Amino acid sequence: MAAHSHSRGHEIHKACGQWFYVDTGKPVDWTDPVPCAHCGRDAVHLTVPDVRHRNLTGEDRNFLAPIDACIADIVAALNAAGIPTETSCCGHGVEDGWITLADGRKLVPRHEEPPRDA
Repeated sequence: MAAHSHSRGHEIHKACGQWFYVDTGKPVDWTDPVPCAHCGRDAVHLTVPDVRHRNLTGEDRNFLAPIDACIADIVAALNAAGIPTETSCCGHGVEDGWITLADGRKLVPRHEEPPRDA
């Protein structure tokens, strides 16, 4: 039985223990993310708080994280306001996006398509 999923909105399948892109047949390289299938933009690298480190040591530490471009401004604003985020995904046109806050709450950003000229 083959497994199917998505990576940044691109359909992928697993065969012989390896994930492959359905459209190109190329192996998925998890360290080199492809542009979003929905908007075509690359992830934005933001400095975000490392909440797990703070919980273990009590010290603040940050790290550079790839954040989906269409929600990067929201994630940056939350962190700048002292509301640390843990994980996020824009949904890539496949599902609803989400932003998980360090306190466990989950935000679901709503995307509105720009109006089309008539």
